[in-house]
Amino acid sequence: MKKALVLILVMALASVSVVAGPAQDILGNLADSAKSERVVLGLTTVGIGAVIGVGGYFLMDDIGLGTYAAIAGGLVALPGLITLVIPSEAEIACSRACDSEVDSAMALEKMATNARLTRYVSGIVNIAAGTASLLFPYSYVTQYDYVYSAIMSFGMAAIDLFFPSQEERAYESYKLLAAPAG
Repeated sequence: MKKALVLILVMALASVSVVAGPAQDILGNLADSAKSERVVLGLTTVGIGAVIGVGGYFLMDDIGLGTYAAIAGGLVALPGLITLVIPSEAEIACSRACDSEVDSAMALEKMATNARLTRYVSGIVNIAAGTASLLFPYSYVTQYDYVYSAIMSFGMAAIDLFFPSQEERAYESYKLLAAPAG
């Protein structure tokens, strides 16, 4: 009787305390981080749009441009509202896969692959933009505008090509944690 009670108690406690694997933890952390970033970016953009719209309306209403300033503020705030409403890729992946270690690992791998591809495409586009700036020089403000543009484009390309994304780092962390010891 005593052994049966202890066995039932142990089984009940074991069933309540489910331990998540490394992929589930990492995907959950990535989703939490993405949600925080999304909320901060969305609220910041909405706030900037509100300041532009309201401030511009009061400052420019006497010259007849208040309505245009309010519309401009709304257009600035709109992407922020969209950002607040639409969940990130990591949040969607976690809602679909965080209940399963295998599904979480596959979601991490897919997100890392997509992020790597996006990073490489962005790097190539930045190299092309920098090269175009040098091949077709222009000067709007100073005689070296095209050089500044090329430096910025090549710098952004270097960042894109040489620094892994957050998703790639998360997947590498998972691979390190999931690798067999020894």
